[in-house]
Amino acid sequence: MEKKAVQKNTEAWAHFKTLFGQGFLVNSALKRLFHLLLRLGSPKFEQEGFIWLEDLAHWMWQPGRVPKSVPTDNRSLARARLLHAVLKAEPALHEKLQRFMASVVKSMDVAHMLTDTGLPGQQAFGSEILNRFMLNVLPAPPVDQEFSSLLMRLFPSERAVGRFERLGAEGQTLLMHVFFGEEKALAQHWKDQMRRACRVLAMRISSNGLANDFDERVDKTRSGDKSPFLKLPSCIFAYVEEQTESNEKMEPTKSGKHPKMEDKEAQKTACREMIASCRRVVREVMDSLNHTGISVDLVYRLDLLGRRLDRLYALVSLCAPSSPEGMGLKLVGTLVRGCEKDRSLGELVRRNGRLLARRVIESAGHSGEHYITQTRKEQFQMLASAAGGGVLTAIAVAIKASLHLLQVLAQTPLFKGLAAGMNYAGVFVTMQLLGFTLATKQPSMTAATLAGALKEYTSSSEAEKRSLASLAELVVRTIRTQLFALLGNVGLVIPAALLINMGLKAWVGYPLMTMEEAEKSLHSFHLYESRSLAFAALTGGYLWLSSILAGTVENWVVFRKLPEAIASNRRFKKLLGQKRTHYLGQFVLKNASGLAGNISLGFMLGLTPAIGLFFGMDLDIRHITFAAGQLMFAVTSMGPDVMRTPEFLWALGGLAGIAVLNFGVSFSLALVVALRARDVDFSGDRRLIKQVFQHFFQRPLDFVFAPRMELATVPVAPGLSDTLKEVPANTPPTEQTQAKPPDNIEGT
Repeated sequence: MEKKAVQKNTEAWAHFKTLFGQGFLVNSALKRLFHLLLRLGSPKFEQEGFIWLEDLAHWMWQPGRVPKSVPTDNRSLARARLLHAVLKAEPALHEKLQRFMASVVKSMDVAHMLTDTGLPGQQAFGSEILNRFMLNVLPAPPVDQEFSSLLMRLFPSERAVGRFERLGAEGQTLLMHVFFGEEKALAQHWKDQMRRACRVLAMRISSNGLANDFDERVDKTRSGDKSPFLKLPSCIFAYVEEQTESNEKMEPTKSGKHPKMEDKEAQKTACREMIASCRRVVREVMDSLNHTGISVDLVYRLDLLGRRLDRLYALVSLCAPSSPEGMGLKLVGTLVRGCEKDRSLGELVRRNGRLLARRVIESAGHSGEHYITQTRKEQFQMLASAAGGGVLTAIAVAIKASLHLLQVLAQTPLFKGLAAGMNYAGVFVTMQLLGFTLATKQPSMTAATLAGALKEYTSSSEAEKRSLASLAELVVRTIRTQLFALLGNVGLVIPAALLINMGLKAWVGYPLMTMEEAEKSLHSFHLYESRSLAFAALTGGYLWLSSILAGTVENWVVFRKLPEAIASNRRFKKLLGQKRTHYLGQFVLKNASGLAGNISLGFMLGLTPAIGLFFGMDLDIRHITFAAGQLMFAVTSMGPDVMRTPEFLWALGGLAGIAVLNFGVSFSLALVVALRARDVDFSGDRRLIKQVFQHFFQRPLDFVFAPRMELATVPVAPGLSDTLKEVPANTPPTEQTQAKPPDNIEGT
């Protein structure tokens, strides 16, 4: 019997290769398909049907050529054509496969797939992170009563999903015909499942939209009993309610449609309008986050709510008597892509991190407004402010150099690092309270403002993009402002250090540094023999990170309503009085961000050497203002003759490199994060650079001195006129409120 079976299979293979081989003597893909067909025809197929489907999917998404392929087809489409042709030539096997798929669809919960696949399943961000981590670490569970579990096995990787998408509408239609054919009973089952999915989604959306932290951010005219989320379930239930067919023959109306169809179309329109109202409320809440603050869980639930509304919109369209052409295939593509999204940790973090990052850097954008001057008067005010920062920096350098005199700190690097951090933090906080400026903090602040201007430019229509002069002018103003701030810091830290050292000599009889310490300090700034440039890049990263921490703290203060809580606290009122308590709340609101950024920056700078020592690394920081002060203390301790030596010149080169890396690293990191947070894809960077260079060659002094009065003749795009006047932290334009069917169902 076995010999006869082998001989029969050999003959069948020869016949199969003749029909579909098309000149290929040996083709592994064709042979694998032949063996899959043998298993499809075996009596055991019913027991191993799911395994067979997985093997067929693996065959579909594998690379490699197949016979009878059209030259213009990609390999996935060629395989779909071959599978369709083979099963069309074997009607008995094709019918058997379709019967099996019909039984699978009818026995499984399809509605759960429609409501959950491609959408986060948990109601909190932390739970969803843990769930996806387990999906990626643990083996995939066997196929159960959920159709989504089968879909996850058929599309196990990004490559499989990508190749399915490359099939296009033609290839996907071929696969739908292979597996499901034209069976009307199955189509009715899909309709029933979609109606059920609509009901479930409507209830979930209503629950999310009526949550307390969501509803309190909504305009009172659309909250409570007037909320569209409260009316959505009844509207959806009325639309998807299955109506029994009447025995009476009803005449079509003047429009040519059946009366029931006209009713359904009217109900569908009402459902779409209700979904559009819900979307408007979601956008209103999103816009309110700029002044109410956000949490990770709130952002997660807003994203989940928006995507559920998109899915409900698609299902409502498909439940209509005449659904839009191609909508079904779009939903299938969304579900398949959802298989990959359901497993991806990166996708979850990216989607929910963008809005949170944008809110965090908004505070930097608001601070950046004050770091960009327009007129010459403002520019010299910045110079005076930076000069005060330079004097305080010289005092901080002197204190740090004196820490070794404390015997308790000399033998304990951690305590020495904490003392240095307190020194830095104290100076930075004093600068903030006195209104002084530290030049190196500007890049991370102004980058957020520049990103906002780029967002307005890219979101404008082509007709509004009259020129890049507005953006170029903003860049020029940023450069000259930071130049004057740097001059103020460095220009005053040098004479202040000189005066402090001369005072110490007159008072105690010796300078701040010994000759050995001064020589070591001088060599530590050497351009290439020291690691100053690497340490300067690290310091630039700290400057950027401190701005992120500042924005995070401000968001937390606003979200928790801390100023209002302080102003209404009975104990504070009793202790300080109502007026002082109110002032304290306003002080926290205005200064929490700056205090957090300054204190965190101070301790990062101070603790870096101690942390490096703990891990066995020689780490240090190089901040241009502190480095200039330290170099001047070393020079005054060694005498003016050292300024004629090559070591001093190399140290000056090192200072220039430190300045470039402090500014460049912090600005680059801040600009990249700000652009991604605002979802800006700016393709005109070369044109902007060209415009800036043209400005430099035409009016080079503009990069140094601001005009005596504000220019009002610069040609600007309408969306940027306010940016050049006040340089606000820009927010993207409000989206259109009309509901439109998203291109890929999910609206992403």
